[in-house]
Order: sequence, then structure tokens, then C-alpha cells
Amino acid sequence: MDIPGLYFSANINRNEYHDLDAEGHLIPKSIAGELFASYNFGNGITPYFSYNARSTDDYVIVTGETAKYNQQIFVLGALYTWDDVILMYIEGRSDAGDYKLDGKTTDGDNAAAVGLRYTF
Repeated sequence: MDIPGLYFSANINRNEYHDLDAEGHLIPKSIAGELFASYNFGNGITPYFSYNARSTDDYVIVTGETAKYNQQIFVLGALYTWDDVILMYIEGRSDAGDYKLDGKTTDGDNAAAVGLRYTF
């Protein structure tokens, strides 16, 4: 549905054994938050922005190594609703977070995407 206007959502949560870290290990405890905003112009074009953050204390993974995960992802994109079944999008993602495993830090990855979604 293509209803013009502003959309905004926010979420903050604490969780246990709910999410995975950058290497796919289950995180024992974390605090996370997310913001999302978009504006539908009513002509099929909708730009959007999201921010997702997650923070953990040090935790031990299955191999006995100590890990810490601080996630900060920014996404900026736009979508175009062609009709009721076709949607096209373009977006960029910047990951400003870091993942530490036994004292070694790995920075997050940035990415770009272009896509088409067809709904049957």
C-alpha cells in the first residue's frame, strides 16, 4: 500500500541468548536499540534511514575464548513501489561497530545493495 507520510519507530531491549555476534556465536546478554524512519511521497518513492546498536559485556564462547561485541549499523536507502507486486530498492550500509575476540579487534563491514522484490 502506498500511503503518503512519515513513518517512525524505535525499539530498545535487553535480551539473553537471543542474537548472534559477528562470528555467529550466541550472545549471552546484550542491550540493543533501533531507530527507523521513512517518508512516503505518495508517488511510489520512499527514502528511509535506520540505526541499529547492540552492546555486550565480555562473554566466553564455546571454544573458551573471550569475546565482546559492539554493533553500530547505519542504513540509508530508498525504495520505489512500481505496482502492487514489484518493489525496487537501493541502500547503503555502514557498520561502525567492532568485534573483539581474545583481544583482537575486527571492524564491521560496509555494504551496498540494489534489489527487486516480486510478491506472488
